[in-house]
Amino acid sequence: MPHNITIYTDGAASANPGPGGYGVVLMAGSHRKELSEGFRRTTNNRMELTGVIEALSALKECVLCQSHGILSRLNADICLIFLRFGFFRKILRRQLWPDFAGKRNIQFEGQLVSVVVLSLDGYAVTDTAVCQTVGGIIDKIALFCNIPKENAIPNQTAPILYEVPLMLEKAGLAKVVCKRLGLTDTDPDLTEWENMVQRAKRVEGTVHIALVGKYTALHDAYLSVVEALTHGGIENDVSVEIQWVDSEGVTDANAAQILGHADGIIVPGGFGDRGIEGMIASARYARENDVPYFGICLGMQMAVIEYARHVCALEGAHSSELDPSTKYPVIDIMPEQVAVTSKGGTMRLGAYPCVLSEDSRIRTIYGTDEISERHRHRYEFNNEYRDTLTGAGLRLSGLSPNGRLVEIVEVPDHPWYVGVQFHPELKSRPNHAHPLFRDFIRSAKEASRK
Repeated sequence: MPHNITIYTDGAASANPGPGGYGVVLMAGSHRKELSEGFRRTTNNRMELTGVIEALSALKECVLCQSHGILSRLNADICLIFLRFGFFRKILRRQLWPDFAGKRNIQFEGQLVSVVVLSLDGYAVTDTAVCQTVGGIIDKIALFCNIPKENAIPNQTAPILYEVPLMLEKAGLAKVVCKRLGLTDTDPDLTEWENMVQRAKRVEGTVHIALVGKYTALHDAYLSVVEALTHGGIENDVSVEIQWVDSEGVTDANAAQILGHADGIIVPGGFGDRGIEGMIASARYARENDVPYFGICLGMQMAVIEYARHVCALEGAHSSELDPSTKYPVIDIMPEQVAVTSKGGTMRLGAYPCVLSEDSRIRTIYGTDEISERHRHRYEFNNEYRDTLTGAGLRLSGLSPNGRLVEIVEVPDHPWYVGVQFHPELKSRPNHAHPLFRDFIRSAKEASRK
């Protein structure tokens, strides 16, 4: 009479190679058998395969499964399916399977390639008609971890990051957590998030954004900026490809070569004087060549310095933070910070209001006359140079409510040239892109079509 047997296997090694072992559980009805063994020096792959082989060796009789799970010829009333993706290639490479086959006298029709390979760890044994998976990886994890099956939550690789919450919700993670914590379980309305994910999957075209900074070797240093750019791309139905540009390598002489293929340029926040001149050169290239430019915090200050040097003819203009001896400190320490000796959390931090100028680009982007954004800085636009810079065409389009602090600058006769003292990336969300990032990518998208 046909009967079903479910077999779970696992294997691992520390240091790979290093100490390791395998474990096996065979279950048939009320019957259960466990196998395990440890080794002083082995590998993950060898232990995974050894676990499978030892499990099969424990069976009394075996048969062949042909590809696609259809039985070819029965030698007994059991059918085996391997659920380890790539298992067959590993078998051939390590020559473990031929040794086992010789010992067990398993008869394969034709070549060894008739062994079917399907997906993940473990394998199942089913009836004599069609090979079907029994249990699977979830059952295996629940068994080996001694948890209820519903508490084994798969976290699979998703096409896009923002699909993961939907996958976890479908797998029941929220229900498990609520039950564990004794919280009321209600079904969330994920319509908006689902629509965002679907839109992200349907993007057409690509915009290339040059991110110019001093920490580009460590991409996570700008993670919030990159994600905010992605959010802007979703709302413009394009994917955003980042060109990581080390600002130390950019000069006026090579800026066109390095940045010439960018549809937009962004200079994010930072500290210190390393790479500063490259940021200034990037701001200049963007301004003179009508490339959309977005300066954030330090990036805004570099845009002001660049404008002062090359439009206002203030040679050597700089920030007093970076060049205390500069003749033209167009960026200077905030008055309330002058007496501060203890650094760190004493800088201007958190949310502050900002009033937007009438008929400005920035007011059109936000769609309101007053905003609140998050800050992290100690230096600011030096008001002693307001008349000089505005007289040369720079627009101060966002000010603090008392009019003292310059929060936003823009170049009116440029396709898109905006610098902000705050950090808008901190308020951007996948389903609600920050208005500045949304409009910046819109402008870059238009530039890419020219």
